[in-house]
Amino acid sequence: MNYNWINKEFKELYCDNYISGVKLIVNSNIPKEINDYLRYVVNWVRKRYYFPIRYIINFKNNEFFVDKNGQNKTYDDFYIPNLDKFELPISWISTHYYLKEFKKYGLSFKCKRVLFQLLITHMTYYYQWYFFDDKNRSQRTNKTEITKMLNFLWEELNS
Repeated sequence: MNYNWINKEFKELYCDNYISGVKLIVNSNIPKEINDYLRYVVNWVRKRYYFPIRYIINFKNNEFFVDKNGQNKTYDDFYIPNLDKFELPISWISTHYYLKEFKKYGLSFKCKRVLFQLLITHMTYYYQWYFFDDKNRSQRTNKTEITKMLNFLWEELNS
């Protein structure tokens, strides 16, 4: 059950871009335990799935971001690139969701689940963008896919 994610075994079927894969950037003042867990999950995903166009996930120690239009506060966002300008897809994720939980309980089951959910949700946004599914399907269908993928990968990771 991989929905529209690209298994590594099918990598050859996709045009190799000059720059591919997933890059994780974690702000230096995010606690080491969180940094280590994020890297563990991203490396686990890298071993299984192929990202044909480089995808950057940036965890920042901010309460929120201002969206691309400069009008709204957002806690996380997936930015669709302008490929004509050689931009890359990027997700910005703030510490809003998990830092309070971490400070109170450490790297608890709940904190791990929230971090995992953020990563997989944004990776699914990437694949929905790559396959143009975000425009062809309803928001509800896309969210259902994210939920199914989250549950499937969570079981895989913890089995």
